[in-house]
Amino acid sequence: MKKIRFSIMNLDGGGAEKILVNILQHLPRNKYQLSLFLFEKSGVYLNDIPDDVDVKYFMNPDKIPSLLKQLYVSVIRKVAYRLLMYFPNLIYQVCGVKNVDLDVAFIQDTSYLLKTSHAKKKIAWIHNNIYNTPTFKNGLRRNLSYADKTVCVSSGIQHLVCNAYPELANRVITIYNPSPLIKIYDDACKNSIKFMSPTIIAVGLLKKQKGFKILVQSVKLLISRGINVNLRILGAGDSQNINELGQLIVDLDLSGHVELLGFKQNPYQYMKAANIFVLSSLWEGFGQVLVEALCLGVPIVSTDCIAGPKEILQDGECGLLVPVGDVEKLADGIELLMTDIKLREKFIARGLKRAQDFDLPKIMTQIEALFDEV
Repeated sequence: MKKIRFSIMNLDGGGAEKILVNILQHLPRNKYQLSLFLFEKSGVYLNDIPDDVDVKYFMNPDKIPSLLKQLYVSVIRKVAYRLLMYFPNLIYQVCGVKNVDLDVAFIQDTSYLLKTSHAKKKIAWIHNNIYNTPTFKNGLRRNLSYADKTVCVSSGIQHLVCNAYPELANRVITIYNPSPLIKIYDDACKNSIKFMSPTIIAVGLLKKQKGFKILVQSVKLLISRGINVNLRILGAGDSQNINELGQLIVDLDLSGHVELLGFKQNPYQYMKAANIFVLSSLWEGFGQVLVEALCLGVPIVSTDCIAGPKEILQDGECGLLVPVGDVEKLADGIELLMTDIKLREKFIARGLKRAQDFDLPKIMTQIEALFDEV
């Protein structure tokens, strides 16, 4: 039985975290003994870790006294991350991490651990545009050199990695993120949610990458054109990002049209009830929410990031692609998809078929093959 350890920063409500939990839940136990290393024991998906997965962690924010919470966020966590970058062996020693056959750094931030790992084989997983991550200028090339394989979640990301590190190109592959399509659809049907007016849904962590400020401005433009539309944004975020986005909504007098719903354990019931799904990201690696929207038959408007959306939407055959960071073009795309019934129907039909390419059983077969090969 092969011993495999995954490492990730935490289990907050992002796409990579959700994907890792899906993988942990569906890898066969007769082949693999699984463990998980968390830089922080935190996140909305903690309770979704299977009971038989051995979990180790470096820090537990819940154990920090309330008087030190602010200090933890502003100082302690940053210092601890420097330890991860420069003294990864110390991190593993403190946490009592055991040797394994295969060490999987499931996100770029934990790729530093590959240097110190005594595993027989090592894999790095790249979920995002490498040029937009701090690790790119802080040792990512070196980190990936320790990996026997580097997995990219899209061909676009593989292209970026191979261009940046041509000497590693023969070890870089693409495996799409697995999506449990049947469960997604079943969860969407659990509760009947109805919106009283045309509604746009967006889902993602409330951070700069997701371009929600641009989306909110696009809604303002649509309303100024006389188009009655509401926007609902689902996703967690830190207090600063929530406050900034909330203030923008107030400043643009959109309180009656835009609502931040926070993180939802089951976002699919909201997605299914929406008229349009919008991904407004400035950059992506894959765009997991696009696959979920395709599966639920929701027409999509997405920014045409360097990697991810164009690949999922097959160059605009399964959804509308608009330029990144362009408020007016995003508003134009939403207006077009709101009014063009034939285009909506075309995207829905093609999208339902395209979603099958990312179904969990199909992708898990590829992941198992990788683990068995290395």
